[in-house]
Amino acid sequence: MLTLIPLLLALSSPAAPAQDRLERADGRTVHAKLVSPGLAEVAIAAGDGKESKIPAADLLDVVPGPATELMRQGEAAFTQRDWSGAANAFSAAAAEASEVPWHAAWAGLRHGESLLQSARADRAQAGAAVTALRQWCDANAESFWLPRGRLAEARARVIAGDVDGATGLLQALSDLAFQRGLSKHLELEINLERCRAFMAGGQFDVANARLQDLVTKEPPADAPRGVRSRMLALRGEAQILLGDAIAAKSGQGAATAYWENLARDAKATPEVRAAALVGLAATARAAGKLREAQLQLAEVVAVLDAGEEVLARALWELAEVTAQLGDHPLPAKTYYERILRDCPDSAFAVQAKAKLR
Repeated sequence: MLTLIPLLLALSSPAAPAQDRLERADGRTVHAKLVSPGLAEVAIAAGDGKESKIPAADLLDVVPGPATELMRQGEAAFTQRDWSGAANAFSAAAAEASEVPWHAAWAGLRHGESLLQSARADRAQAGAAVTALRQWCDANAESFWLPRGRLAEARARVIAGDVDGATGLLQALSDLAFQRGLSKHLELEINLERCRAFMAGGQFDVANARLQDLVTKEPPADAPRGVRSRMLALRGEAQILLGDAIAAKSGQGAATAYWENLARDAKATPEVRAAALVGLAATARAAGKLREAQLQLAEVVAVLDAGEEVLARALWELAEVTAQLGDHPLPAKTYYERILRDCPDSAFAVQAKAKLR
């Protein structure tokens, strides 16, 4: 019986507090206790309690572990895409008493991000997301998470139809990132988000011109490994968006040469090549070459290593062309259903859900 006592004590003891995660600019991941997440520097404590400070420019991300039951509930609901449940839990967590000085700020940000996700599924929720995120950013102007909050606010403004407000906000954020010497990847991420806002507002000429510049940006020679990797991934997103901008401005046919060059580019990532093939398939479909487009898209879906957004686009195009071909060889709804199953956070998920109603 005595041998059971340590086990019973272990089972009845409270779980150890979750460690906070810091993604460093050099690509390393550090687990430590977060003390103070500032816009200029982030203070952490090691296991022995000794504190140290890291310049914010040397960090890609700071992700606290869920330290309270309400935060655990919020994160679980967020993972399950229960945006309302997540928003409610995070809102309650932001109001709960805590000895951790940054707890309310992190909970408040997660509350705003939950509202943003809700707005992506239901545009009527965009106003609430804008308000929550704007208030959070105004109250946390010196937080490490301020750029993250402003980017989320800009996305919510675009959904709400306030493109000018979003682009102005992003320009101010870009200026701040430069003035405060924040991580180099942030400038690229912010400018890419501005281009997305221009696209959403139908300002295809502006988006085209700015993207032509972004796709030529090389990471600085002395950029740490993590920053370099992040910048190359963002440049890939810019390359894909540029093809969309060309097609939106001048038609699918005008984008053909661009997509062909991108598909042949030996330096292009698998994600970018997959997107280029989807673009070429869309061009073939627009030209009435439906079977050719279908085969091209089926190859992207079955063989190529595409991320969620590119895969969702390929599945969407495949569903549309299959419908044009009389639901042959499979019903188009097969691909809409797969978008919801495999790409639930993509921009095409809402459209796919509408098609299945």
